[in-house]
Amino acid sequence: MKIFLNDERDLNLLLHAIKSLSLGVLLPFFFIIEDKTTLFLFSVIYVLVYIYLLKQFIIMFHDISHNDLLKKEYKILNMFLNSILGILYGMPFSFYYDHHILMHHLEDNNENDLSSTLQYKRDSIRDFTRYYFKLLFSTFALCKYLKIEKSNRLKYSKKYFLYESLYLITGITLISNFTLIGTVVFIIPILLTRTTIIIVNWAEHAFIDLSNYKSAYGFSVNIIGEKVNSKCFNVGYQISHHINPLAHYTEMPQIYEKNISKYIDKGVVIFKDVHYPDIWFYLMKKDYKTLSKLFVNIGFKYQSQEDIINLLKSRVMPIYSNNKVM
Repeated sequence: MKIFLNDERDLNLLLHAIKSLSLGVLLPFFFIIEDKTTLFLFSVIYVLVYIYLLKQFIIMFHDISHNDLLKKEYKILNMFLNSILGILYGMPFSFYYDHHILMHHLEDNNENDLSSTLQYKRDSIRDFTRYYFKLLFSTFALCKYLKIEKSNRLKYSKKYFLYESLYLITGITLISNFTLIGTVVFIIPILLTRTTIIIVNWAEHAFIDLSNYKSAYGFSVNIIGEKVNSKCFNVGYQISHHINPLAHYTEMPQIYEKNISKYIDKGVVIFKDVHYPDIWFYLMKKDYKTLSKLFVNIGFKYQSQEDIINLLKSRVMPIYSNNKVM
């Protein structure tokens, strides 16, 4: 299978993409099964398979959005993977690419980034709720962003609006005619996938250095260790990823080790063997004691657990209010 790959190191991504397509294999059975009880049980199995695959799917989809998985001569297959996979998991064609590649990485969590966490108190349930619904219903805001002169991407704005509209119309039609099927293949994926993405982005950009908030070292959180990174394509190396979005995920640990002195100098926030949804959960609980235990004190800059807790608390305070630095 390596002969089809744009990069031979992407074999694991390809295998997970194929595994993720299993939802597409299951989909036709919704229209074959006639018995209501059997259909309900099959729906439960479908949702469980979707949830089981979701975590790795999001990271895999993220990586193939940055770099094509297959060689140029298989362009149609690349488009197929990005469109069909996205639809199966609650993301219409171009949704993730437009938001993440064309907007988020261009703006880097600053004021023009629709997913920016700067203006929120990032251990506040109330602020997270505001953030959550803002992003969940950000279709028109993203269309407007893609139209602006700075990004010069009007064609993407039109395509995004078209694909999102078609996806929603199809979903509503499905729900109107087949309520159970529409709920399982449309409502649950669109809510759960997007909720997961929003939670992860919040945690990735939760601890921000006021003195360096425009730098990846100041607005991103790193997670090191094999517990998470070995299963999720090195998703924890967010700082390296924002500095060089095209760097291959297999290179991330080496890039981190090579630049460790810079990480120490910049005072970055690093955790070990914890995933971003867990960080979000501890923040919502204001459980700084647990977070401090997971914190990696590189360079031994902090002398006590209290020092680490004070650092973390200082990094979650809002930075923007009415477009002014706090």
